[in-house]
Amino acid sequence: MDTTTTKLSVKRLIKFGGAAVTDKGCFETLNEPVLIQTAKHLSEVLSGEGRSQAVIVHGAGSFGHFQASKAKVAHGGWDGEVVRQGFVNTRLSVTKLNHLVVSALAAEGIPAVALSPAGSWITANRQVVEDGVAAVRSLLHAGLVPVLHGDCVLDDKQGCTILSGDTIIRTLAAQLRPEYVVFLTNVTGVYDRSPDQPGAVLIRHIDVASDGTWMARLPGTSSPDMASASHDTTGGMAAKI
Repeated sequence: MDTTTTKLSVKRLIKFGGAAVTDKGCFETLNEPVLIQTAKHLSEVLSGEGRSQAVIVHGAGSFGHFQASKAKVAHGGWDGEVVRQGFVNTRLSVTKLNHLVVSALAAEGIPAVALSPAGSWITANRQVVEDGVAAVRSLLHAGLVPVLHGDCVLDDKQGCTILSGDTIIRTLAAQLRPEYVVFLTNVTGVYDRSPDQPGAVLIRHIDVASDGTWMARLPGTSSPDMASASHDTTGGMAAKI
C-alpha cells in the first residue's frame, strides 16, 4: 500500500447534524435551505485550501431513524423478517439522504464522494472492531472529500446494529488526528436539557479527561439531561461530547 496514503492526515472533520439538515420530526424531510447554505459556506472555506483537508459525516435526522426504531435494528438479531426488513429500509432511507447531501456539495464545486459505512465497518456488541478509515485515506489522497453517514452495519455478536455518525467521527478523529472537529447543529451549543424546555441553560465549559469522561461546569444545577428523542437510535448529545 502507498505509504503516503496510509500516513495522510486531515485538517478538519465536519459533522452535519441530522437535526440541522433535516426536519427531524417529519418523516424523510430535508431542510433544503440549510443544506444549500451549508454547502456554499463550506465551498468558500475549502476554496483556498487543499480539498483533501476535510472529511464530512452527516447524521440521518428524519431519514432512517424511524425505520430503525420501529424494527429495533440497533438491538440486532436476525430472527424473523422484522429486523432484516428494517435493516433494508433503514439503509434505503439513509443512502437517500446521503445522495442529497453529496449532490448539494457537488453543486458547489466540492469533489464530494459518498462512502457508506455498511460495506466496511463492523461492530461487536456495538463497538467498532473493523473500520473503513483506509478507504477514507485513499479518497483524501486522490483529492476527494469523503462523505460518510450514520448507517446500519453488521455486528459480529448481535447480527446488526446502528453505527452513528458521532461514533464514526470519534473513530476518524482517533486515526486521522485532525486539527479540529466541527459539529453543525440546529442549536447554539450544549444545554443542561433540551433547549426546547423552559429554563434550559447553555453550558459554556465542559471539562473532558484523557479517558473521554467529561464534566459540565454549571454551578447550581443538576447533571445535564442528555436524553435523545424516542426515535433517535444514535445516542443524542452525549455521544457528541
